[in-house]
Amino acid sequence: MSSNTPCVDCNQHDTCRSLLLDTPAPQITLAMNLKELNAVQDLVEGTLFQLNLDSYLDKMCDGQDD
Repeated sequence: MSSNTPCVDCNQHDTCRSLLLDTPAPQITLAMNLKELNAVQDLVEGTLFQLNLDSYLDKMCDGQDD
């Protein structure tokens, strides 16, 4: 994210879809703006947090479901 700088002459920094996000599928690349990229980052970080929390709680509860 830090390596992507907006165009100098552009005044549409928030809506310009000039950022390309590679996906695990080599045939798919997503074009998005900075706001969308931040939303994707937030989604990924939140998902990873939830997965780690679930794993931690399973270990603490010895994998028992109530």
